[in-house]
Amino acid sequence: MKTIGLFVILLISSILSYSQACNFTYVQTNNKDTFTLPILNPIYSIDSVRWDFGDGLDTIEYANSISTNMPHQYLFTGTYIVCLSIWLSEVGNPVPILCSSCDTI
Repeated sequence: MKTIGLFVILLISSILSYSQACNFTYVQTNNKDTFTLPILNPIYSIDSVRWDFGDGLDTIEYANSISTNMPHQYLFTGTYIVCLSIWLSEVGNPVPILCSSCDTI
């Protein structure tokens, strides 16, 4: 029972410590926005990335084709909620970690 409890504590602490690191940045230039992935701890590798731009268009990228900077052009001016979800793998750990954040732009 102690082993399971320790595993749960380590898993939760890993997820909680990573929640702040998933915050993306963006730059608006004219009608185009460029979204940038956060800098990640080198013990993690990215399995996939999903951008939800809040306008009905999503982009999913997989390990061999992930862009650091993701351009997006909105058809209409307005306020959008953009969400980033990153599936990570920790070196030596087969349990994937989901790290996500949203921002209003």
